[in-house]
Amino acid sequence: MDFSRRLRLFLIGVVLGSVIMYFYVLKDKNIYKSPKEVIKEKLLHFPLQLTTKAACQIKCSNLDTAQLRKSWKNSEIDFGMSKVDEKPCPLYHITLTPALGDTKIIECTVCDDFVVMQEIKETKEECLCN
Repeated sequence: MDFSRRLRLFLIGVVLGSVIMYFYVLKDKNIYKSPKEVIKEKLLHFPLQLTTKAACQIKCSNLDTAQLRKSWKNSEIDFGMSKVDEKPCPLYHITLTPALGDTKIIECTVCDDFVVMQEIKETKEECLCN
């Protein structure tokens, strides 16, 4: 077998292998994610912890944490207001859509393996949570 025939067979094998790997491994995965998508993924999948102020605000506003987590899928993250360089965990301003009744802005700290809800910015006036 001469060199050109071996090279053609090798290239055909590489192309077929690449196509098979694409359909079996990479087809359904979104490799290129924006920072907003990465943060939303962390918000949805990491365990949620509440500060005492956030727990008070949720109780006063009659909100459900499960509903809040579901509404994070369609939320907007404001990087201008967020403190992404905060140490040890960055603080993000998340604007929830009006699915919960009215627009709410939530401050959340997203760490490596958990999320801490700091506070809800727009709550009822009668809530005296500090």
